[in-house]
Amino acid sequence: MCIRDRPKPETLVFWGIGLTCYMTNLLSSFYYFDFMMDGKINSRNGVYTILALRGSGPQSNRSSFLHQDNESAMKHSFATHVGESSLERRYLYLPFVNHSGIVSLHFKPFFHICRLMGVSFDLEAKKGITFILPDTLQCGMLSILAIASGKDELFNKMLQVLDFLTKTAGDPSYKDNGFINDDLRNDCVHFSSIYSAVKMSVKQVIRGKAEKKNYGRKYELLT
Repeated sequence: MCIRDRPKPETLVFWGIGLTCYMTNLLSSFYYFDFMMDGKINSRNGVYTILALRGSGPQSNRSSFLHQDNESAMKHSFATHVGESSLERRYLYLPFVNHSGIVSLHFKPFFHICRLMGVSFDLEAKKGITFILPDTLQCGMLSILAIASGKDELFNKMLQVLDFLTKTAGDPSYKDNGFINDDLRNDCVHFSSIYSAVKMSVKQVIRGKAEKKNYGRKYELLT
């Protein structure tokens, strides 16, 4: 639960209303992200970083916080990052993307088109798009995980893959998912709703960067 702080309305206060003591879908996405990145997370500020080293394998120096307590992980992170540049990584996860047009696609042609359209994951830079398939494409549902260094790049990558699905599998109509007739309603979030939410997030990121730039200019004029 997220609320505004009364003394400081510009800040957000997170209030936990429950505790889950077992593996969830969202938690497993972080395990997957950590496996792909082979980096470290700062338990104080939540920033995830990787070492900017070339030639290191994916399991070369596995010392993630998943295998250590917070104190030892922070000490090891400080020791290994001294004299070495670190890069920040973050991810955006869409667990259930329903698209009626995916049913007509097949594995080999689908991923071949992905490669041609630039929808892929860079193993060296550790950035890009990954698909998580709970079943065959004929089930009409998949999961998408985008990885990038900045928030604007992250949402743009996710918007890119949603545009790719629209061009490749077509634009699904509300009628196909039962949003016209109330008798056919289901608990699936429509593809257009996901697309609109990601597109709105991209606009908010752009607007936030513009406001910060304008604020910096005003501060320079005042000083």
